[in-house]
Amino acid sequence: MNQLLIIIALMVPCISALLLSRITLNPHATKLLFWGGASFLFVIFLSVMLDQQCRGSLVTNWVECRPAMLLGLANTFSKPLLVSLMAYIFIGPFMVIAAGVFELLHRRRTS
Repeated sequence: MNQLLIIIALMVPCISALLLSRITLNPHATKLLFWGGASFLFVIFLSVMLDQQCRGSLVTNWVECRPAMLLGLANTFSKPLLVSLMAYIFIGPFMVIAAGVFELLHRRRTS
């Protein structure tokens, strides 16, 4: 249950960024929110998939995967996924702030 709550807590900002990108008027803010949300959502999906299919940990290393061909891929992607998940915590808020500034400047200029 705790793992499900963590996954939902990580996915909510990504999905809200994707939804916010639909209502922004500035094209730069739209692209920033859409591609930022989509890329982080993909990272979360990939890490959850590996966590469900493999035994071990994203931090230490994967020991066994089903199917077995996934083990090499999981160990190759484990460190970049960990860095991406850590970066998500720090980059996400600044991405939303930058998109908000772009949108504010665009609305001031057009009104």
